[in-house]
Amino acid sequence: MTIRKVLHFISFGIFLYLLADSFLHFELAATKNNAMTSMQKMEIDNLQNIDTVKQKAKDYLDTIRSVHRQYSAQSVINFWLLVGLILIQTVLLSMKLRTSSTKQNGR
Repeated sequence: MTIRKVLHFISFGIFLYLLADSFLHFELAATKNNAMTSMQKMEIDNLQNIDTVKQKAKDYLDTIRSVHRQYSAQSVINFWLLVGLILIQTVLLSMKLRTSSTKQNGR
């Protein structure tokens, strides 16, 4: 009985973590991000030197690449947590089915 409670607790903890992590990726301040993008576009429009524009573009590409790497790493963690959650739920279901079948057989 205690292993079932531990598995339920771990399962609930993984579920809450995945829920909180998903909530952190919501874009709540879309207008703020749009204003920031517009400011950056105006900054690029005001640049006269092509080398400066090239350097800004390279910096933006590096930023985009690092953000994608972070999201990829987080996605791998979330994937394995989901696999673990599915396995825990499968074990809990099999334990429940096993106990209900033994009760029906009178053991």
